[in-house]
Amino acid sequence: MQILPRCRPGGRLRVLLVDDSALVRKVVGELIKHWGHELIEATDGEEALAIAHQHKPDLILLDLRMPKKNGLEVLREFRAEEQFEETQIVILTNMTNRDVIEQ
Repeated sequence: MQILPRCRPGGRLRVLLVDDSALVRKVVGELIKHWGHELIEATDGEEALAIAHQHKPDLILLDLRMPKKNGLEVLREFRAEEQFEETQIVILTNMTNRDVIEQ
C-alpha cells in the first residue's frame, strides 16, 4: 500500500472533502484548490458514499462527527468495498477523547 495517493495527469489529486461544517469545507477546500488539486465536497456520510462512487476520489478527508452517518461508519463502508481498498482516507476531528478516536 502506498503512503500517498497516486496523482492524476498533471500532478493533481481528486480530493473528496466530507464535513458538515461549511466553514471547515471553505477553509480546507481553499487549501486543496490552492495546492492545485480537484475538490469535491459532501456534507454528510451518505452523500460522501454516493459522490465517491460517482467521482472515484484519490483521497478522502472525512469528518468524524456528522449527521446521518458518522465518519467511522462511512470509513467501515468504504473499507468493505474493493474499489476503495487502496483509497487513502484521512479522518478529521476536533475531538479530544482518545478512546473514541482510537476505535
